[in-house]
Amino acid sequence: MLLVIAYSCFTSAYYVAFDFPTELSLIILEHFVFASFTFEIIFKLMVMPPNTELNERSHMLIIKRYLKSGQFFVDFLATFPFYLIQNYDSEDNNNAFGVLFKLLRMVRIPKILNLLDLYRFNRFLEAMVSGQTRGKRVQYNLIMKNIFKVIRLIMLTIIITYFTGCCFYFVSSLQDPSEYTFLTNPAFNLNTDQVTNFQKFVTVCYFSITTLSTVGYGDFYPISNVEKIMGIVIMLAGVAFFSFVMSSFIEIISNFSRNLGPEEETFEMHNWMTLLTRFRENKPLPNSLYRQINQHFKYFWNNNRLNQVKKDNDFINALPSSIKRGIIVHYLFDDIFYNFRIFFNP
Repeated sequence: MLLVIAYSCFTSAYYVAFDFPTELSLIILEHFVFASFTFEIIFKLMVMPPNTELNERSHMLIIKRYLKSGQFFVDFLATFPFYLIQNYDSEDNNNAFGVLFKLLRMVRIPKILNLLDLYRFNRFLEAMVSGQTRGKRVQYNLIMKNIFKVIRLIMLTIIITYFTGCCFYFVSSLQDPSEYTFLTNPAFNLNTDQVTNFQKFVTVCYFSITTLSTVGYGDFYPISNVEKIMGIVIMLAGVAFFSFVMSSFIEIISNFSRNLGPEEETFEMHNWMTLLTRFRENKPLPNSLYRQINQHFKYFWNNNRLNQVKKDNDFINALPSSIKRGIIVHYLFDDIFYNFRIFFNP
């Protein structure tokens, strides 16, 4: 269902900026999306939500609760096939009525973020490596989680580029065609019959990513005042977004290099933190708190020399007393014995 929602949101943004498709296959696909959302509404009317009290487990109470929440009306407006009523092939394709109801489907955008949820991936990963040894599970967890975080950043960049490009094209198309704009500039060759909507889409996405990243090659640029204002907004947002992306990449690399150290302790620590999240309905720990816990234990493991010579250590117990003394006095704690030698050699 999440894939259907993602398709609906992405195509809605495309149809707002460009024309509704006339191909039979895409129209059939739109009917399939409409049917899927209709079944979802029926499902919500029949199935009780989680954490429902025993005295509320009746169909009438479930329906009343769904209607009172207001979610039903949002789902209904986002599902109703207004594309069958509105003539998308008319010249007035971007009138207020048509645009408004095209955009209603995009209220489901927050659900797309579930595809990028790290907790869902953690459960999938745990099922994948359940048959491996503990050390292997730690390594696979660390490697795959970091790979997933990188993929998530790439997907987030693609999503923002896509919607920014569609929004810029839509704003530019609202201006008077007789004016000199991004679309009417003959140097860009975007206002001719030979250029398809897909070619225009690729062009505005290219312009969007170069503007977001503040690279700005100069081959495409805003012309009208409205386009320039929107370009300023995109660049300001791009500075903040790509700063976040770069800091996330640095954090991923540093965490990856640190976490490949003590495998056994890291595995136990992650199990403990996973147990903590179960008491908060699997809500993940805040990143700042996670980093503090991680840094504390990394420092503790790197500096806890006594842990390596404790009595229940099988290797230490297998050694004779003279070798134990050599490890402790002349190797692990030689700096301490030297700095406080006055106490050991009165």
